[in-house]
Amino acid sequence: RPDVLLDISGELDTVFSLLSCHESQMFEWLPHNHALTESVPTDAAGRRSLLRQFYESRVIAIADQFREQLINQFGPEHGNTLQHIEAFEISEYAARLVETDREKLFAFAP
Repeated sequence: RPDVLLDISGELDTVFSLLSCHESQMFEWLPHNHALTESVPTDAAGRRSLLRQFYESRVIAIADQFREQLINQFGPEHGNTLQHIEAFEISEYAARLVETDREKLFAFAP
């Protein structure tokens, strides 16, 4: 159950650049866990392309899973077409996310 849904469509290049900095996690550990070690390219462009493929398939699945909530939050026109999102759930051990805190922490989000 996501407490916060963010449209990251405009930030994908930044996300990929940041994830690519974590070479052992993104290009060794992650491929190992998903049985992709044979297909990991050695060049930076190839690695970035593989990471983009993997990451986009995951966030698109998340968007589809929470489509109804996206429509409620972003409206039918945008919510129905969103494919690149991040979903966050506030830990049950954390303080409740009240509206004033949501506005402060996620001022950039609708």
